[in-house]
Amino acid sequence: MLGTAVARFLERRNRVSAGQVGLVLMYHQIGPGLGDPAHELVPQLDLELFRAQLEHLSACYRIVQLGELQANIAARRAGDPIPVALTFDDDLPSHAQYVVPLLAEAGAPATFFLTGSTLFGEPSFWWHDLQSVADEGGLEWTELRRELGGGGRESSVHQVAQTIESMSPTEQDQAAERIRVAAGPAAADRRLAPAEIKGIAGAGFEIGFHTLRHRNLQTVPAKYLQQELTEGLDEIEGLIGQHPTSIAYPHCRADGRITTAARASGFELGCICDGGTVGAMDDPLMTDRMDGWSGSISQFRLKLALAVRSST
Repeated sequence: MLGTAVARFLERRNRVSAGQVGLVLMYHQIGPGLGDPAHELVPQLDLELFRAQLEHLSACYRIVQLGELQANIAARRAGDPIPVALTFDDDLPSHAQYVVPLLAEAGAPATFFLTGSTLFGEPSFWWHDLQSVADEGGLEWTELRRELGGGGRESSVHQVAQTIESMSPTEQDQAAERIRVAAGPAAADRRLAPAEIKGIAGAGFEIGFHTLRHRNLQTVPAKYLQQELTEGLDEIEGLIGQHPTSIAYPHCRADGRITTAARASGFELGCICDGGTVGAMDDPLMTDRMDGWSGSISQFRLKLALAVRSST
């Protein structure tokens, strides 16, 4: 395939360059079957495709701890593999069921950014409920699009989600409750149980924070920002025996106000996801990530190779 040939050529060029650059990959749901990004907010990455990705990364890149990425970037010389860190967002059962065994098999480190919401009995994530309503269709979905979609009855699930993400915390809570009612009890999701979270940490993987309520922090008033960044941290620490020092900002959004507050809250590293690379001198509280989802291994290879090439 042409894409594979181009990717192989770029990978060789990237390897011999002296560019001090690295990548952070972001993943969500992983399991049997490939999702559809055109119609799904968080499309599933096929399990076997993820296995192929790990094999490629192990062979052509250097998988490192997220907190050690920039040191590896700074130490890189021409001919060394490009360093890559792996991250997984949200409290998803697939992390424990599928991801951890594959990572352990590959000897690959990773960071899991969790909300810890199951420790508080919090309801399901609103975007999971929204997807359930959209998949079901019918009158409930028509009404939700009219009420929340911005574009009215023709709004896509992505447009509705974007509208909700931009709401104030109070408005978002109200929207989440409205969606939860529309989704009904059958749509209730299962998230990582406390024992599963403890098992991931016990297997040697880093647990980072994703905030308890997963709100767009740019919409949170200054007087509540510190609380939003720290509520639930003590409970996670009590469960795993370690205090998380890295954070993935909800919806990938952060700015100077948020990074200042994150630093004051004790975080040493914070992740966004604008799809770019990471440099040795980048602010660690604004560490960029690239979506690890791909439709094929050739697409994955080309995406990574192009990103590195554009930065070297």
